Amino acid sequence: MRILHTIRAWFLPQTGFLLSPAADVLFAGGFSLLTFLVLTFFVARDANIYTWAWAVYYAAFVINYPHFMASYKIMYDDVRPGFFAYRTHPIFTLRLWGAGVVVPLMLGAVFFYALKHEEVHLLSYLVSTMYVLVGWHYIKQIYGCVIVLSAAKSIRYSTIERLLILIPLYLLWGISFVSSHAYEMVSTYQGIPYAQMGIPHAFLIGGYWLFGCSTLVLIGVLGRRYLRTREYPPLSAIAAFCSIVVWYIPAIYHPFYFYIIPLFHSLQYLLFVAAYERNKVSSHDEEGVPTVHRRVHTYLTVVPTLLFIGVPSVVIGMTLWAHAGASMEYLFGVVIERFIQQGTVAGYGALLLLVVLECGISLARWGNKNPYGWYLHTLVTTIVLGIASFSMFPVLFDTLSQYAVLPGWFSYPNTVFGSTVYLFFFTVAINIHHYFIDTVIWKGDNPYVRKHLLQKALVTHA
Repeated sequence: MRILHTIRAWFLPQTGFLLSPAADVLFAGGFSLLTFLVLTFFVARDANIYTWAWAVYYAAFVINYPHFMASYKIMYDDVRPGFFAYRTHPIFTLRLWGAGVVVPLMLGAVFFYALKHEEVHLLSYLVSTMYVLVGWHYIKQIYGCVIVLSAAKSIRYSTIERLLILIPLYLLWGISFVSSHAYEMVSTYQGIPYAQMGIPHAFLIGGYWLFGCSTLVLIGVLGRRYLRTREYPPLSAIAAFCSIVVWYIPAIYHPFYFYIIPLFHSLQYLLFVAAYERNKVSSHDEEGVPTVHRRVHTYLTVVPTLLFIGVPSVVIGMTLWAHAGASMEYLFGVVIERFIQQGTVAGYGALLLLVVLECGISLARWGNKNPYGWYLHTLVTTIVLGIASFSMFPVLFDTLSQYAVLPGWFSYPNTVFGSTVYLFFFTVAINIHHYFIDTVIWKGDNPYVRKHLLQKALVTHA
């Protein structure tokens, strides 16, 4: 009975944890490490991966894509007042404008310039940029996990200790980058070619040695700290650090595991989003009104309007730019046929059901501070926006472009770019923009997120 009580307590909220002892460990890296062990010892590396790849693709709609959309929600909704807080937070406001406005404008400018002038190599630069930045993004998230999960337990690291945590993480990034560019060749990403550099193997060997040495130094310093203060990193922080090792070390590569690394990265991210949302909903603003009241109208109005009024309006509006001789009936017939082939009609219906569910949750939770209802509301919102951004909108614009419905430089020739260039751009641009957003919203100088991320006044379940 005592064991069951202990297990139950491990899954309940406690002071010193973002969500609970179990959630912190499992989401920060525990699930990742357990899955790695199972795949490594029980799944052959040369097994057929086709079914697995499709399963991972569909899982992305409820795990990976929502983690991208959660960063947009925080940036443009929760942190929105910061764009105009130049008197109280001038540096933070400047960084907000850079990540929130300048970066997406630059990405859009590169993309549409490439379409207009048929410069495929410009799009290949976007792929290379994404692959360079994704490694930086992953290791910085791991570093943030270690620091924040430790801070939840009131463990603070000195400047030297923080540097020693960062060094092996940056070396892992370097090892992964060198491994992915070990051969000089041209690869493709969603139909867009990009060059790999052919970095000599000696750099990979050197990276392994430096990583091993720096990790031993880190262990030694943290061991010395334990002997002096009896403080050590929490299990969740250790799990996060170990997870990046199995993600990035090429020597233990497993094709099945490689496919699901982005999902585990997203779960890790969603741990922080969930803690932030829970604490935000549990708190009250200056007027004593639950924060949920001020947010809920956004999702009840903007999302349905965007998806079910805006999209049909785009389709109708674009037909006005069609080439001469193309009748309205012909254009709509072609678009609907392409939508059916791409599964977009089914996706549109699924989105409608999700939005109805979202609105129902919102109405049911109106005036209710229960954070678990708000978790569900936030999850459904980000799933809806993820499907729209990574599937429905790209397929829509690719379809319209292929049949000369899009005007001027919004369309593109198949012979130069292939037939899915909008799908390519939405995917790459959201990834790159997400990396820049995270450098702003999860920093210590962000007063809007810092206020709710760590909340000490949690009920301890003994």
